[in-house]
Amino acid sequence: MTPERQLEIREQLARRMGWIYSEQFRIWYLESDINSGQLKPPDPFTDAADNRALVAWLAADDARWARFDDALLDCLIEDAEPIKAISRQNEWLTTQQQWGRLKLTAPLETITLAAARALKIIE
Repeated sequence: MTPERQLEIREQLARRMGWIYSEQFRIWYLESDINSGQLKPPDPFTDAADNRALVAWLAADDARWARFDDALLDCLIEDAEPIKAISRQNEWLTTQQQWGRLKLTAPLETITLAAARALKIIE
């Protein structure tokens, strides 16, 4: 994925989460906190705190969370490497606990892409 496409996804996710871009001041800020200004939108692709904020926002709405949970599972299945790693340690993924572990240890980029899929930002 190109850096430009990643930035587009970050901007769209930020807007959905309540971030606003001020053309006048060229900063991003949270609608609920005018003092939260920053030059770039949050980066859940590489920043763990921004990723956790995205997950918390997704979890705040049951329907949004359900779409994300489905999309995350799809992304993890498509990228078989994390599944293979856990499989080597714990037999094949057969229990809810093992799938939960896989979801909780997913790479930041996978979580972000699943969120973008759930919100129909990407296919």
